[in-house]
Amino acid sequence: MRESGILMPVSSLPGPYGIGCFGKKAEKFVDFLAAAGQKIWQILPLSPTGYGDSPYQSCSAFAGNPYFIDLDALKAEGLLTAAQLKAEPWGKDPLNVDYGTLYTSRYKILRAAYAAWRRQCAGQHGCAHYYPDAYYAFTLENEGWLEDYALYMALKTANGMKSWTQWPREYRKREPQALEAFKAENEEEIGFWKFLQYEFSIQWKKLKAYANANNVQILGDIPIYVSADSVDAWVGGPLFELDADGGFARVAGCPPDYFSAEGQLWGNPLYNWPYHKQTGYAWWIQRVRHALGIYDLLRIDHFRGFDTYWAIPADSTTAKTGKWETGPRMELFNALEGALGKLPIIAEDLGELFPSVRELLADSTFPGMKVLQFAFGGGDSEYLPHNHVKNSVVYPGTHDNTDRLVGRKRIGQGEGCGRRLPASDRLSAHRKGGGRCQNRGGPHRAAPGCAGLCGRPCHHPHGRLAGPGRGSPPEQPRQAGRKLELARRRWVRHCRAGQAHSGGVRRVLPYITGPETRSVFSSLTKM
Repeated sequence: MRESGILMPVSSLPGPYGIGCFGKKAEKFVDFLAAAGQKIWQILPLSPTGYGDSPYQSCSAFAGNPYFIDLDALKAEGLLTAAQLKAEPWGKDPLNVDYGTLYTSRYKILRAAYAAWRRQCAGQHGCAHYYPDAYYAFTLENEGWLEDYALYMALKTANGMKSWTQWPREYRKREPQALEAFKAENEEEIGFWKFLQYEFSIQWKKLKAYANANNVQILGDIPIYVSADSVDAWVGGPLFELDADGGFARVAGCPPDYFSAEGQLWGNPLYNWPYHKQTGYAWWIQRVRHALGIYDLLRIDHFRGFDTYWAIPADSTTAKTGKWETGPRMELFNALEGALGKLPIIAEDLGELFPSVRELLADSTFPGMKVLQFAFGGGDSEYLPHNHVKNSVVYPGTHDNTDRLVGRKRIGQGEGCGRRLPASDRLSAHRKGGGRCQNRGGPHRAAPGCAGLCGRPCHHPHGRLAGPGRGSPPEQPRQAGRKLELARRRWVRHCRAGQAHSGGVRRVLPYITGPETRSVFSSLTKM
């Protein structure tokens, strides 16, 4: 089976309210995919963004990002007016997401919509508020995570958006009497966060149904770890490694390597795998069931962590103090398949891998990832097209690689790879390439620990897409660009000569970066 598609974060879609959403522009992108013969739309996690405005450090492993709610759809429901939308600032640069402005404006507007919705539902059937049957069905279907999430967000709001580890002890320790009293006093605020998830669910299901009707599947994404500042960590307790005081004993990261002498200290709480095993991996079954309920296919980030993971003492200031530990391996995936059936999962298997990680990937039968720009570090790389195995998903590059369009522009100007093109040059280049996509500065554009296009630090496990080509020195974009083009030509000649193995590439999913990327993608998929 061969299929191809495009990775386009929802946040990077064009739109008038500061960020991409589930509105008409999303449907137009589906139309573009269908017209271009593409079968897959890959997106970044739909979860709320957290530290560094990253969806890989979310406050919830289950909730959806309220920023993606289409405000025009709320206006059509009579919950907002054009004047309200026009009165708010949405950011000055249409190519970048201004998350600081968005945080203020978006929630102000969403709270106005919630107030209007409550007014619509007031006094019906003799009740103070009687909400639509679909709302009650949604809350019942999702009560396993929604109740805790809404309470958590209400408490977070009441505590100045501080991390739950800094809340008063009675809330931090989840004392039942204190939580019940808070619920009684903050029913409307808790309802606000439920309302947002209800609207998110309605709009996302409609968009996904539109994509599926056009023979486009949604390839979603989940990080392996949850954020320390999340409802999952707040309520999880024994799901994570805890010390004697109930704090996190060890946290996630990766060891020192060629790219970082200190390693990477991510800070995510580590799973207590023996406890998960005792429960039959119930939490993971719940998480993957939920993900497969909103996506058709699922990419899991940092797959190697299910085999071996780097565990760092929680009080350490460097990743150097960590050590390798063994993960659940096939026990977890056997439990998942036993509960959910055959899993349409794609494994992010990039980076330096132990033989045991490759063995786990083979045993799982999940397709792994191949990155063309990783192929040019010397030798007969596994990333070269003629070495791709059948069960693979192939990408021209990742967010850690220099964009081919940007790389060529710099080469022409005699520049190194230390800075990005000005926004005006990026827009001009996209327009010359057909103008189908605007770079809205989605989270995939920044490497971990670096400033994203929004000017905030971006730190998340997804950034660990290591391999030849990541962090390339300034002289390499020219060399890599030439080698990529030569490899493409050799591969085309190889296939036309009838020497290519059939079905060698399962899926090709490029990041949209400009006409050069699309031309390489086109050549590889038209063979």
